[in-house]
Amino acid sequence: MFYYAMRCSGVSAAEAKTMYYALYRFGHHWKFPIKRGKPVKYEGALVARGEQIPRAIPVNPEQINDARDWISDTDPSLDQIEQRANAETCVSSPSSNASHEWCYR
Repeated sequence: MFYYAMRCSGVSAAEAKTMYYALYRFGHHWKFPIKRGKPVKYEGALVARGEQIPRAIPVNPEQINDARDWISDTDPSLDQIEQRANAETCVSSPSSNASHEWCYR
């Protein structure tokens, strides 16, 4: 739906597919750490309990640029874009900041 909405708003096919790739690969915004209430019984009453949701992975601008080039050169289907995004793996950065991950194909 995101891709088609972008196309209807006048965005070019290549740019809309690149944004679709970026959102599909990195934009799992519902995975940001939030507290989600889950009812549990406490002293006979239902109360909410927080549930930690893991973070989405950091965006790698080089990977977005590589995907943009691939999309421009091959005009893949949305299924092919999803397959490429799913095939990419993340590894920890070799820098001293181990909390960052970079993704490679």
